[in-house]
Amino acid sequence: MYYYHLRYNIYPAPGSPVEKEDWLILNTHHNEQQLKRLLVDQHRAEVTLIVASSICKEEYDSKKQPSANALSRKLQVSFKNISEWNITHNTLSI
Repeated sequence: MYYYHLRYNIYPAPGSPVEKEDWLILNTHHNEQQLKRLLVDQHRAEVTLIVASSICKEEYDSKKQPSANALSRKLQVSFKNISEWNITHNTLSI
């Protein structure tokens, strides 16, 4: 398994670029061109890679674990306790 940290811009049809961040697991090693093609297919838009780096499993788990962990523990989300949650988004607008 190969773990990747990606930061990239997508270019939606009428608008300025949108920066995104993602962590992937792939079965085989990919170069930057293959990763870019994968993202183009996924978003159906033009993509420019900013960072495409191979990371270790521990770093991947540290980035992806909190949301999966919250779901596995079946935590209750309501307006009373929403302020206690640390909400994060993978999408950053420029």
